[in-house]
Amino acid sequence: RVAGSNPVSRRAFLLDQRAMDSLTDDQQRALHDAARRHLKGQMEASRTDNRKALQVMTDQGLELVSPPEYEIENFQILVRQALPDLLDTAFSTASFDLVQSKLTEFRRRPIELQP
Repeated sequence: RVAGSNPVSRRAFLLDQRAMDSLTDDQQRALHDAARRHLKGQMEASRTDNRKALQVMTDQGLELVSPPEYEIENFQILVRQALPDLLDTAFSTASFDLVQSKLTEFRRRPIELQP
């Protein structure tokens, strides 16, 4: 970490499709592998930070509650109603499908509140 740097900053590396297409297959694979490793580290750091923050808040008296089932159902109805207007405008169908599969996978895991 650089002295004086913001410990919560996240960095991005952007490459347009033309530049990506100009790389060899080996270079593209190396870039994808490096990005995957970096993203994994970022996710782990973010989850650790979130667990610590949640613990600080519970130590200060925050009570963890689950929303009532009817509120969850109402929210899901709103999402289903908005989705047709968002697909292929706010995000691609392929991106949506990928996020949905990752969320399904993530939701199958037990919730961890302790670090």
